[in-house]
Amino acid sequence: MNISNNKIESLPISIGEIATLTELRLNNNNNNIKSLNNSIGNLINVKVLWFRNNQINYLPDTLGKLENLEELHLDQNQLEIIPKEIGNLKSLIILNLSKNKLKKLPKEISNLKKIKKLFISGNELNEVEIEALKKLMPNTRIYL
Repeated sequence: MNISNNKIESLPISIGEIATLTELRLNNNNNNIKSLNNSIGNLINVKVLWFRNNQINYLPDTLGKLENLEELHLDQNQLEIIPKEIGNLKSLIILNLSKNKLKKLPKEISNLKKIKKLFISGNELNEVEIEALKKLMPNTRIYL
């Protein structure tokens, strides 16, 4: 489902009732979504989520229930914190967190054993944090 390029301010709670949804794109200009509601965790079959270029500053812990998720694109938002439940996304291959306001990432991110690409450029991560991340995730290509 692609509902990008609209003036959407929030996701309806009923979005979590679409059991067959495998991809959700909500990208680009004019979207003013500030947070994702808990029902996002009910999308058990979703493989790809794009929430690029919004105003998201909060992610619910229920995001960690998406065990089939392979790609999560949260770049160009206002995120300062990533919940530790991110480490539960066992199928995740690509995680894009570029251009947010992140100062650190949870250590649980190292639980993402299948991850191949991690995008973290344009954040407020210091060199110590970046080096620790590289040690925790030696098989992951980290884009700075």
